Amino acid sequence: MNNRWKTFPFSLFAAMWFLSFVLVTSSFAQKKGFDIDTAASCVTSSCHSEIAKKKHVHEAAMDGGTCTEACHQPSAKNRHAFSPLPSNLSDLCFQCHDGGKFQGKTMHGPVATGKCTACHNPHSSEKQRLLAKNAPELCFSCHSAQLKDSQGRMLPAIKRIFDDKEAVLHPPFGEGDCGACHLPHASATPRLLTGTYPGEFYASYSDNTYGLCFTCHSSDAFGKPRTLSDTAFRNGNLNLHYRHVNRAKGRRCTACHTPHGSRQKKLVREAFGFGATNLPLKYEKTETGGTCAPACHEPVSYDRCEPAENGLRTTPREGMDATPEESRRSCGKEKTGK
Repeated sequence: MNNRWKTFPFSLFAAMWFLSFVLVTSSFAQKKGFDIDTAASCVTSSCHSEIAKKKHVHEAAMDGGTCTEACHQPSAKNRHAFSPLPSNLSDLCFQCHDGGKFQGKTMHGPVATGKCTACHNPHSSEKQRLLAKNAPELCFSCHSAQLKDSQGRMLPAIKRIFDDKEAVLHPPFGEGDCGACHLPHASATPRLLTGTYPGEFYASYSDNTYGLCFTCHSSDAFGKPRTLSDTAFRNGNLNLHYRHVNRAKGRRCTACHTPHGSRQKKLVREAFGFGATNLPLKYEKTETGGTCAPACHEPVSYDRCEPAENGLRTTPREGMDATPEESRRSCGKEKTGK
């Protein structure tokens, strides 16, 4: 007899056993729950023993005795069956966490929609604050694509900038320290900023208006119309930072600079938005100055050592020009070291 037929009874038995196993386990999986030992701990039992073993553990999950008190509500007595978690987890999380700290004029998208677990592991994590990943990888989980914030404003796909080997990156961003400028939950400022910064293209100047930037940068570069030391962005002693920013209708920093990164020197952006229009901006740096060609005015040059002559009509200039000798003597000796 063919060997194939000799093994037929065993093969048939194996197939029937497997089918029975599938039907039983499928039926079990479809049940809403099963009986449990009410004296057992969820964490120390053989079922969920891994939940609290990571470095940082959510207080509600530490001993396994509060799972059904804090987060998971049983739907049947002495049964492993639970009511569904709310679709907006804020309703659950704010039973313990202060909801007021998560409210603000600007709210992070996951916070606004109650998707706390988009960033945090609800049980335990190897990362501080129960984060699923560290920054910037956590941030890039969403910000690798262009999307809108909770206020409907368009946000850039910043991972593309981070990965651009030809780009000059703003140091906090280049170091992956997103929290240096942005709050993770809510803020009174646009873009979840950690300090004050104007929301509009034009802004009346004060040190407080740019509190975010002056956390790291000196405000001296914006305080005087003439200087030979406080900024490298000057034509002779004419302070061009002051002329652009320190006025009743000054241009905010991001009119010219990008806060993340650019392929142009000094983080000068390659284009800037004005209303619904995106306008190009061309910048070329020289050893002692540079040339700027934005869409808002004709190309102009500046030089710290040999002041450039430009035909651009401007508002009256405060103060007196430095002498050629004073400009040359101070050239390259700015306080900023830039």
